[in-house]
Amino acid sequence: MTKALLNWTRKGWLAAWLQDRRRARQHKLLPAPVLVPLYPSLLVWEWNLANPYKWNVWLTLDGGATYFMPEDYWAYGAARQFAPDGGSQLHFIVGVDASGKEITHRSNAVRPDDAIAPPEINGGTYEWESTEAGWWDVYIDWLFNHAGHPVAQMEVWLSLNNGPFVLHATVSSGNPGYYYPQAANNETTFDFKVRYRNGATVGPFSNVYRIDIQV
Repeated sequence: MTKALLNWTRKGWLAAWLQDRRRARQHKLLPAPVLVPLYPSLLVWEWNLANPYKWNVWLTLDGGATYFMPEDYWAYGAARQFAPDGGSQLHFIVGVDASGKEITHRSNAVRPDDAIAPPEINGGTYEWESTEAGWWDVYIDWLFNHAGHPVAQMEVWLSLNNGPFVLHATVSSGNPGYYYPQAANNETTFDFKVRYRNGATVGPFSNVYRIDIQV
């Protein structure tokens, strides 16, 4: 084989190799979005990369054996949530370009109805000198339906005298409320809110419940 032919063969192989590399880069999918159900019946996700043209939303009616995409189940790329018509079925999302080609990996599948519901603080008051002379204790009661989620923690957030909310205490999510002994020895305004936490799984906040101690 002549030197010229060898050079041509090497150049042809290199060109083909580079072309294959370009094709591989062009067809490399972006990471999958992480889909999370949000009460009452929403699909939400975070996305920090360039937005796709649209997010297609797929669902299953047979427990995940097959998926299909209803006609209006999509959102433009800037969206970070989608409200399906019902929340009892598994859904996943995938980013697509203007031609409909998938450009991200498919997300995990979730059921919107599995979202954690917010607790409801439904009562509370203060008591004088129940545990210590000269001090008020305060307490709140709440209702919370675990709905299949394990007993974990309930975060108690507190704002004093209209200040910022801070994490004040953490108790079992199986508790019916929270008791705060020796909370104040003068007039004080307490605003409470609570939320469920199980590791990285965090539910929405409850309503805000106010207790005013007035002398």
